[in-house]
Amino acid sequence: MPLAPGAGSTFTVAYTIAPDSVCGAETRIDFYSYLYYEYQAGEAKNSGIIGIPGTQVACA
Repeated sequence: MPLAPGAGSTFTVAYTIAPDSVCGAETRIDFYSYLYYEYQAGEAKNSGIIGIPGTQVACA
């Protein structure tokens, strides 16, 4: 959804780890988002994949 210039947006992602999932120091859940924007009547544009900090899947 487009945002007005200077506006911002936030979101929350909730997830559940299945009881039989792999866990430990080498197991992580990370998220990525695709970003696209343009300005000045389309004269310049930029896009890319943005990494969103995830979390380690700790063993219970």
